Amino acid sequence: MTNEMQPDKAYVLTPHGPDLSNPLEISITAHVVLLNSRHEVLLTTRRGKLAKYRDVGITETYDPHKDRDYSDTARRGLEEELGIPQSEQGDLLGIRMPALYMFTGNFKMIFPFFAFYDGSLKPHEDEIGGIEWITVEELLNGDPKDLNLAPMTPYSLYLAILQSIPILGPESKRDAK
Repeated sequence: MTNEMQPDKAYVLTPHGPDLSNPLEISITAHVVLLNSRHEVLLTTRRGKLAKYRDVGITETYDPHKDRDYSDTARRGLEEELGIPQSEQGDLLGIRMPALYMFTGNFKMIFPFFAFYDGSLKPHEDEIGGIEWITVEELLNGDPKDLNLAPMTPYSLYLAILQSIPILGPESKRDAK
């Protein structure tokens, strides 16, 4: 046991400071919301225990042996899960506002990214059960339950960010008229 905080752990904050005797595990991931030039966002269906839910984009777990930073994690996820070669990936829009939530007793820290891609996708069969493009408007106006989105998706964070992107948010509707 250490008397110092560890970067990959979470701690319960007490009136006397963090409780270092009982660190909690944190899984660090990059989550990529993939958009195309038709103002559509990719929904994916996972395999395994989460197969009944859809997610907005893909999630990849940070690996310090493979990734220099979280954008490397995001790029690796796009290649491994959707078959987008890194040579074809454009710029990533990273948001410096990670979301922290608890899922199945573990803490998850998500670093959100947005990517634009119009090429063909080759989902990895062991990871992705299905894909569907829906319009950003459908996502912004839809009910997460009706869209069957995974309950652990930081949905409100993505909506706020999508609405703030000038070509996708409310401002783009005015320009289209």
